[in-house]
Amino acid sequence: MKKGIKSILILILITVIGLGLYVYTEYNRKSKSIAETTEDFTISASDFLNEFQSGENKANAKFIGKTVLVSGILKTVEAGEKGRYTLVLGDKNASSSIRCEMDSTFLNKDNTLKEGNTVKIKGKCSGFIADDLGLGSDIILGPCIIVN
Repeated sequence: MKKGIKSILILILITVIGLGLYVYTEYNRKSKSIAETTEDFTISASDFLNEFQSGENKANAKFIGKTVLVSGILKTVEAGEKGRYTLVLGDKNASSSIRCEMDSTFLNKDNTLKEGNTVKIKGKCSGFIADDLGLGSDIILGPCIIVN
């Protein structure tokens, strides 16, 4: 009987140590930075918008969760809270755009972003907000970085 109890206690101890190591490694795991990922697609802003506007379900299946390198004209820079900002790409005259929520670790410190300039942005495609009210559709990318 003592041998059976001792075996069970050793098994429990090994299980607790194994679970502890697993929890420790998961808690301290770092997520991969968008800068370290390779893009799945390289596309212009206008082509990217056309893909979603011509077939939302097909574009969702193709782009959602994928890393996209998109180049286009900087429409506006929207400041957010705590120094964060969103870059909006697209034609000034069009209501549809690509909203790029910038990664906080890659903030533009020198403020060289000028509206009307062409920029390249790499980010994960997280969704599409369709135009139901005539206000324009938006593709959402985030987190994003500026690529030179």
